[in-house]
Amino acid sequence: MVFQNDFLMKRFNLKTFAFSSALLLAFGVFSLTSSQNRDVRNTQAKVVAAFNSQCATNHFPKKQLRGLIKRATLQLKDVNAHFEDGKFAVAYDLDGNGQKEYFVWLKDTGIGDNVYWGVFALKPARFLGIIFAEHIYLRRRVDGWAALTVSSHLSSSDSFVTTYGFRNGKYVKVAGGYETSANRNDEPKFVGKVPYLCERY
Repeated sequence: MVFQNDFLMKRFNLKTFAFSSALLLAFGVFSLTSSQNRDVRNTQAKVVAAFNSQCATNHFPKKQLRGLIKRATLQLKDVNAHFEDGKFAVAYDLDGNGQKEYFVWLKDTGIGDNVYWGVFALKPARFLGIIFAEHIYLRRRVDGWAALTVSSHLSSSDSFVTTYGFRNGKYVKVAGGYETSANRNDEPKFVGKVPYLCERY
């Protein structure tokens, strides 16, 4: 009887383990699919605004972000570019909570208007990632944080396009990574049509 009980208990434990493993696998697949679907919805949302370095201003809460800006700048210590020391920023509400996030100008490459931007939030103060771009196109917020499609300057007519999404508290590359050219007329359709956050010269 003891042997039989042990045997039944082992069978029960094996079945429980198998069921738990299958459940965890299904949950993992569901989570991955859900994350991918969210990325698709956000990265295909309409572009509603754009900015570049001409829109940057020195009117932003530098004191509250000073420590985070310094740490973010250290991540670029090996990048051959001119430090801007976080003097200028562009404000935009990325998550729809009524509070502005800040794209802080960390480094200027001197190639076109390409800039390393640090993205920061307040209340609490936190660092949300680094984005390299000449132009940043802000997409309509669909699910969580707005996706960002960016273009960086390659030549007078050519650009490199990438899209960033918000994952696990940071902006990371989720789509794109391709060259476009005004000469080939293959730039994204919104280029030249979307309103900028400032008057450009």
